[in-house]
Amino acid sequence: MLKRLQAAAAATQEAELERKAVTPNEKVRSPSIADSSERKKSIMGPRQSTAGPSLIGLMASRRFAKKLSMKALGNRKASSIATVPLPEMEPTYRMEPRVKFNIQDVKDIIENVLHSRLNGMKYSARLTPKIGKSLSDEIKDRVKGLNLDRYKIICVLTIGQMGNQGMMLSSRCTWDDRFDCYATSSFQNQEIFCSATVYGIFRE
Repeated sequence: MLKRLQAAAAATQEAELERKAVTPNEKVRSPSIADSSERKKSIMGPRQSTAGPSLIGLMASRRFAKKLSMKALGNRKASSIATVPLPEMEPTYRMEPRVKFNIQDVKDIIENVLHSRLNGMKYSARLTPKIGKSLSDEIKDRVKGLNLDRYKIICVLTIGQMGNQGMMLSSRCTWDDRFDCYATSSFQNQEIFCSATVYGIFRE
């Protein structure tokens, strides 16, 4: 009986040794780099991009912010204008002007401006259009200085280069012959020509 027990214990020890032992053909598996990276990913989670916004996106956001600021500014202006009470004008029931449009006075103003500004001037394709606008504004402002009450003043001016060409200027208006009128004058030298017409339209 004792021999049987000793034999069983020896067999059990041999079985445990065989189970724990590693055979020569088996290789111990070392942790690979891929496994370590996978473990890092699992621990750290998905990596998020830290790059900033693109240049196009930044410009688009700035444009959008500018539009919003302009819209807000416009709303503030509209609200401020809306809150200002408008003065109530009482009707005058006046159907005639106090001072009528005087053709000779207006014509003298036109001639004075054209001769004083254009005398000795040479034509310039770059500057002449700007000069024409300036002359028209000056004539209109000086005619308004005549205190033509309730008259709408319109100045039409034509300026160009002299080149032995022919030119005809004409106009047609629908108005009240009793109060509405116009005055015209022209100027020319060896380089340029200019014609200005001022219309006075009475507003009832």
